[in-house]
Amino acid sequence: MRTLARQRRRWQRGLAEALWRHRSLLGNPRYGVLGLAAFPYFLMFELLGALVELLGYLMLPPAVLLGMISPVFLYTFLVLAILLGVLFSISALALEEFSFRRHTHSREVWRMIFYAVAENFGLPPAHFLLAGPCVLRPGAT
Repeated sequence: MRTLARQRRRWQRGLAEALWRHRSLLGNPRYGVLGLAAFPYFLMFELLGALVELLGYLMLPPAVLLGMISPVFLYTFLVLAILLGVLFSISALALEEFSFRRHTHSREVWRMIFYAVAENFGLPPAHFLLAGPCVLRPGAT
């Protein structure tokens, strides 16, 4: 887990540094799709996405307790979000495996399927804990 945490921090730190270095691209029509679509995407979803997701998880219990969100809606939304995440993970795994056939043993494929499903139950909050310090403080390691 420590190796994964270091890897995620390096990725986040590298992304934060690259975005900061090229911040003049943000929203700049002179750079076309790069400045108007790609740069904002990487800023909002790749760099700040884990922070926004964590804040969303923290806001759910108070929102339910204050009656701002129906518990039925919350559970339905969470189930659908998890199922959609599982669908995307298994689809990506299937595309990779059918395209390159790197794994000769079915046991390896079943293990990857297990992890593809399991990651949707705990990885998003863990992603912030692993990479979050770099989002909050780009010099963190």
